Amino acid sequence: MMGRSAKVTENERARKQRELDGLLARDKELDGLFERLYEDNVSQKISDARFAKMSQRYEQEQGENAKKIKALRLELKRSVLQGYSNPIRTLRMVHHNTSEPWKVTVVDTGLNTMTGGRVKRVRDYIGDEPFMLTYGDGVSDLNITELLAVHQSHGKLVTMSAYNAGQRFGVLDVAPNGQIREFREKTQGDGSLINIGFMVCQPEFFDCIDGDDTVLEKVPLETVARQGQLMAYKHTGFWQCMDTVREKEQLEKLWAGGQAPWKVWR
Repeated sequence: MMGRSAKVTENERARKQRELDGLLARDKELDGLFERLYEDNVSQKISDARFAKMSQRYEQEQGENAKKIKALRLELKRSVLQGYSNPIRTLRMVHHNTSEPWKVTVVDTGLNTMTGGRVKRVRDYIGDEPFMLTYGDGVSDLNITELLAVHQSHGKLVTMSAYNAGQRFGVLDVAPNGQIREFREKTQGDGSLINIGFMVCQPEFFDCIDGDDTVLEKVPLETVARQGQLMAYKHTGFWQCMDTVREKEQLEKLWAGGQAPWKVWR
Protein backbone atom coordinates (compact mmCIF):
# COMPACT_ATOMS: atom_id res chain seq x y z
CA MET A 1 0.00 0.00 0.00
CA MET A 2 1.28 3.46 -0.89
CA GLY A 3 2.13 5.70 2.08
CA ARG A 4 0.41 9.05 2.65
CA SER A 5 3.45 11.14 1.68
CA ALA A 6 4.02 9.10 -1.46
CA LYS A 7 0.34 9.41 -2.39
CA VAL A 8 0.48 13.19 -1.94
CA THR A 9 3.55 13.31 -4.16
CA GLU A 10 1.81 11.23 -6.81
CA ASN A 11 -1.26 13.48 -6.71
CA GLU A 12 0.91 16.57 -7.10
CA ARG A 13 2.76 14.98 -10.02
CA ALA A 14 -0.54 14.08 -11.67
CA ARG A 15 -1.83 17.64 -11.17
CA LYS A 16 1.26 19.10 -12.79
CA GLN A 17 0.98 16.66 -15.69
CA ARG A 18 -2.64 17.70 -16.27
CA GLU A 19 -1.60 21.36 -16.17
CA LEU A 20 1.19 20.66 -18.66
CA ASP A 21 -1.16 18.78 -20.98
CA GLY A 22 -3.59 21.72 -20.87
CA LEU A 23 -0.87 24.24 -21.70
CA LEU A 24 0.39 22.13 -24.60
CA ALA A 25 -3.15 21.85 -25.96
CA ARG A 26 -3.60 25.61 -25.65
CA ASP A 27 -0.29 26.20 -27.40
CA LYS A 28 -1.47 24.10 -30.33
CA GLU A 29 -4.79 25.95 -30.33
CA LEU A 30 -2.98 29.31 -30.45
CA ASP A 31 -1.00 28.16 -33.48
CA GLY A 32 -4.30 27.48 -35.23
CA LEU A 33 -5.68 30.85 -34.19
CA PHE A 34 -2.60 32.58 -35.60
CA GLU A 35 -3.10 30.86 -38.94
CA ARG A 36 -6.77 31.79 -39.17
CA LEU A 37 -6.02 35.34 -38.07
CA TYR A 38 -3.43 35.70 -40.80
CA GLU A 39 -5.80 34.30 -43.42
CA ASP A 40 -8.56 36.70 -42.29
CA ASN A 41 -6.15 39.63 -42.56
CA VAL A 42 -4.98 38.61 -46.02
CA SER A 43 -8.59 38.25 -47.20
CA GLN A 44 -9.35 41.64 -45.58
CA LYS A 45 -11.92 40.22 -43.20
CA ILE A 46 -10.15 42.08 -40.41
CA SER A 47 -8.12 45.30 -40.52
CA ASP A 48 -4.36 45.52 -40.10
CA ALA A 49 -4.86 47.27 -36.77
CA ARG A 50 -7.12 44.50 -35.52
CA PHE A 51 -4.67 41.89 -36.79
CA ALA A 52 -1.76 43.57 -34.98
CA LYS A 53 -3.67 43.87 -31.72
CA MET A 54 -4.87 40.24 -31.69
CA SER A 55 -1.49 38.93 -32.82
CA GLN A 56 0.20 40.75 -29.95
CA ARG A 57 -2.27 39.25 -27.48
CA TYR A 58 -1.79 35.72 -28.80
CA GLU A 59 1.99 36.09 -28.86
CA GLN A 60 2.02 37.34 -25.28
CA GLU A 61 -0.09 34.42 -24.11
CA GLN A 62 2.04 31.93 -26.01
CA GLY A 63 5.22 33.42 -24.55
CA GLU A 64 3.88 33.17 -21.00
CA ASN A 65 2.72 29.61 -21.62
CA ALA A 66 6.14 28.65 -22.99
CA LYS A 67 7.76 29.65 -19.69
CA LYS A 68 5.18 27.66 -17.72
CA ILE A 69 5.64 24.61 -19.97
CA LYS A 70 9.40 24.70 -19.51
CA ALA A 71 9.09 25.00 -15.73
CA LEU A 72 6.53 22.17 -15.47
CA ARG A 73 8.62 19.84 -17.62
CA LEU A 74 11.63 20.51 -15.41
CA GLU A 75 9.62 19.92 -12.22
CA LEU A 76 8.20 16.65 -13.57
CA LYS A 77 11.64 15.45 -14.64
CA ARG A 78 13.08 16.25 -11.21
CA SER A 79 10.25 14.42 -9.46
CA VAL A 80 11.00 11.30 -11.50
CA LEU A 81 14.74 11.49 -10.75
CA GLN A 82 14.03 11.99 -7.05
CA GLY A 83 11.90 8.87 -7.12
CA TYR A 84 14.89 6.86 -8.34
CA SER A 85 16.63 7.44 -5.00
CA ASN A 86 14.05 5.14 -3.41
CA PRO A 87 13.72 1.92 -5.48
CA ILE A 88 10.53 0.75 -3.73
CA ARG A 89 8.87 4.11 -4.22
CA THR A 90 9.98 4.11 -7.85
CA LEU A 91 8.44 0.71 -8.50
CA ARG A 92 5.16 1.81 -6.92
CA MET A 93 5.26 4.99 -8.93
CA VAL A 94 5.65 3.05 -12.19
CA HIS A 95 3.27 0.18 -11.56
CA HIS A 96 0.42 2.11 -9.92
CA ASN A 97 0.08 4.64 -12.73
CA THR A 98 -1.31 4.36 -16.24
CA SER A 99 0.59 7.42 -17.46
CA GLU A 100 4.11 8.64 -16.75
CA PRO A 101 5.54 12.15 -17.26
CA TRP A 102 7.91 10.83 -19.95
CA LYS A 103 8.12 11.57 -23.64
CA VAL A 104 9.24 8.74 -25.91
CA THR A 105 10.60 9.71 -29.32
CA VAL A 106 11.42 7.03 -31.90
CA VAL A 107 13.98 8.42 -34.34
CA ASP A 108 14.83 6.94 -37.74
CA THR A 109 18.61 7.38 -37.77
CA GLY A 110 19.13 5.74 -41.15
CA LEU A 111 19.67 2.18 -42.29
CA ASN A 112 23.42 2.48 -42.85
CA THR A 113 24.31 5.05 -40.19
CA MET A 114 27.12 4.00 -37.86
CA THR A 115 26.85 4.00 -34.05
CA GLY A 116 28.31 7.48 -33.59
CA GLY A 117 26.17 8.89 -36.36
CA ARG A 118 23.02 7.52 -34.73
CA VAL A 119 23.87 9.37 -31.52
CA LYS A 120 24.60 12.58 -33.43
CA ARG A 121 21.20 12.41 -35.17
CA VAL A 122 19.26 12.68 -31.89
CA ARG A 123 21.10 15.82 -30.79
CA ASP A 124 18.13 18.11 -31.45
CA TYR A 125 15.93 15.96 -29.20
CA ILE A 126 18.44 16.01 -26.32
CA GLY A 127 19.18 19.72 -26.24
CA ASP A 128 21.72 21.07 -23.75
CA GLU A 129 21.22 18.43 -21.06
CA PRO A 130 23.33 15.45 -19.95
CA PHE A 131 21.97 12.22 -21.40
CA MET A 132 22.24 8.47 -20.90
CA LEU A 133 23.33 6.19 -23.71
CA THR A 134 23.35 2.42 -24.21
CA TYR A 135 23.44 -0.11 -27.03
CA GLY A 136 20.38 -2.08 -25.98
CA ASP A 137 21.85 -5.53 -26.72
CA GLY A 138 22.80 -6.48 -23.17
CA VAL A 139 21.15 -6.91 -19.77
CA SER A 140 22.49 -6.00 -16.35
CA ASP A 141 21.60 -5.21 -12.75
CA LEU A 142 23.76 -2.08 -13.00
CA ASN A 143 22.68 0.67 -10.61
CA ILE A 144 21.69 3.61 -12.84
CA THR A 145 21.43 5.97 -9.86
CA GLU A 146 25.02 5.23 -8.85
CA LEU A 147 26.21 5.58 -12.44
CA LEU A 148 24.61 9.04 -12.65
CA ALA A 149 26.03 10.05 -9.27
CA VAL A 150 29.55 9.09 -10.34
CA HIS A 151 29.16 11.09 -13.54
CA GLN A 152 27.96 14.16 -11.67
CA SER A 153 30.85 13.90 -9.20
CA HIS A 154 33.78 14.39 -11.59
CA GLY A 155 32.64 16.93 -14.20
CA LYS A 156 34.04 15.07 -17.22
CA LEU A 157 32.36 14.62 -20.61
CA VAL A 158 31.59 10.90 -20.50
CA THR A 159 31.19 8.20 -17.86
CA MET A 160 31.37 4.65 -19.17
CA SER A 161 30.40 1.51 -17.29
CA ALA A 162 33.29 -0.95 -17.00
CA TYR A 163 33.15 -4.68 -16.32
CA ASN A 164 35.54 -7.62 -16.18
CA ALA A 165 34.27 -10.00 -18.87
CA GLY A 166 37.27 -11.47 -20.69
CA GLN A 167 38.73 -10.18 -23.93
CA ARG A 168 35.94 -9.98 -26.50
CA PHE A 169 35.25 -6.27 -26.33
CA GLY A 170 36.79 -2.80 -26.35
CA VAL A 171 39.51 -2.41 -23.72
CA LEU A 172 39.80 0.34 -21.09
CA ASP A 173 42.95 1.51 -19.31
CA VAL A 174 41.58 2.90 -16.03
CA ALA A 175 43.63 4.98 -13.56
CA PRO A 176 43.17 4.49 -9.78
CA ASN A 177 41.01 7.65 -9.60
CA GLY A 178 38.61 6.23 -12.19
CA GLN A 179 39.85 8.26 -15.18
CA ILE A 180 39.97 6.25 -18.41
CA ARG A 181 43.39 6.97 -19.91
CA GLU A 182 42.87 4.93 -23.08
CA PHE A 183 40.01 3.35 -25.01
CA ARG A 184 40.81 0.92 -27.84
CA GLU A 185 39.52 -2.16 -29.55
CA LYS A 186 40.54 -5.47 -27.99
CA THR A 187 43.51 -7.63 -29.01
CA GLN A 188 44.18 -11.29 -28.32
CA GLY A 189 46.31 -10.41 -25.33
CA ASP A 190 43.73 -8.24 -23.63
CA GLY A 191 41.53 -9.04 -20.67
CA SER A 192 40.45 -6.97 -17.68
CA LEU A 193 37.82 -4.24 -17.85
CA ILE A 194 35.60 -3.75 -20.88
CA ASN A 195 32.99 -1.25 -21.99
CA ILE A 196 29.53 -2.71 -21.33
CA GLY A 197 27.69 0.17 -22.93
CA PHE A 198 25.86 2.03 -20.16
CA MET A 199 27.06 5.63 -20.38
CA VAL A 200 26.25 9.15 -19.20
CA CYS A 201 27.36 11.98 -21.51
CA GLN A 202 27.49 15.74 -21.42
CA PRO A 203 25.89 17.45 -24.43
CA GLU A 204 29.34 18.69 -25.53
CA PHE A 205 30.15 15.07 -26.46
CA PHE A 206 28.05 15.54 -29.61
CA ASP A 207 30.83 17.81 -30.91
CA CYS A 208 33.20 14.83 -30.91
CA ILE A 209 31.06 13.03 -33.50
CA ASP A 210 31.51 14.10 -37.12
CA GLY A 211 28.54 12.50 -38.89
CA ASP A 212 26.76 9.37 -40.12
CA ASP A 213 29.99 7.51 -40.93
CA THR A 214 31.45 7.95 -37.43
CA VAL A 215 31.87 4.84 -35.29
CA LEU A 216 31.22 5.78 -31.66
CA GLU A 217 33.86 3.38 -30.33
CA LYS A 218 36.59 4.80 -32.56
CA VAL A 219 37.44 8.52 -32.84
CA PRO A 220 34.83 9.95 -30.39
CA LEU A 221 35.58 7.73 -27.38
CA GLU A 222 39.28 7.37 -28.20
CA THR A 223 39.57 11.18 -28.37
CA VAL A 224 37.84 11.93 -25.05
CA ALA A 225 39.98 9.24 -23.42
CA ARG A 226 43.18 10.93 -24.63
CA GLN A 227 41.86 14.27 -23.41
CA GLY A 228 41.21 12.88 -19.92
CA GLN A 229 37.45 13.37 -20.34
CA LEU A 230 36.38 9.71 -20.12
CA MET A 231 35.70 8.22 -16.68
CA ALA A 232 34.76 4.72 -15.53
CA TYR A 233 31.98 3.40 -13.36
CA LYS A 234 33.08 -0.08 -12.32
CA HIS A 235 30.21 -2.55 -12.23
CA THR A 236 30.75 -5.75 -10.25
CA GLY A 237 27.27 -7.26 -10.50
CA PHE A 238 25.62 -9.09 -13.39
CA TRP A 239 26.02 -8.25 -17.06
CA GLN A 240 25.52 -10.32 -20.19
CA CYS A 241 25.30 -9.35 -23.84
CA MET A 242 23.13 -11.22 -26.35
CA ASP A 243 25.17 -11.46 -29.53
CA THR A 244 24.69 -15.16 -30.29
CA VAL A 245 21.91 -17.76 -30.29
CA ARG A 246 23.66 -19.51 -27.41
CA GLU A 247 23.62 -16.32 -25.30
CA LYS A 248 19.97 -15.77 -26.18
CA GLU A 249 19.09 -19.28 -24.99
CA GLN A 250 21.06 -18.82 -21.75
CA LEU A 251 19.26 -15.58 -20.94
CA GLU A 252 15.84 -17.03 -21.79
CA LYS A 253 16.56 -19.97 -19.50
CA LEU A 254 17.36 -17.63 -16.62
CA TRP A 255 14.20 -15.65 -17.27
CA ALA A 256 11.96 -18.69 -17.53
CA GLY A 257 13.42 -20.10 -14.32
CA GLY A 258 12.78 -16.91 -12.37
CA GLN A 259 16.53 -16.39 -11.91
CA ALA A 260 17.11 -13.32 -14.07
CA PRO A 261 19.52 -11.05 -12.12
CA TRP A 262 18.64 -8.07 -14.31
CA LYS A 263 14.99 -8.16 -13.22
CA VAL A 264 15.53 -5.55 -10.51
CA TRP A 265 11.90 -4.37 -10.46
CA ARG A 266 10.67 -7.41 -8.56
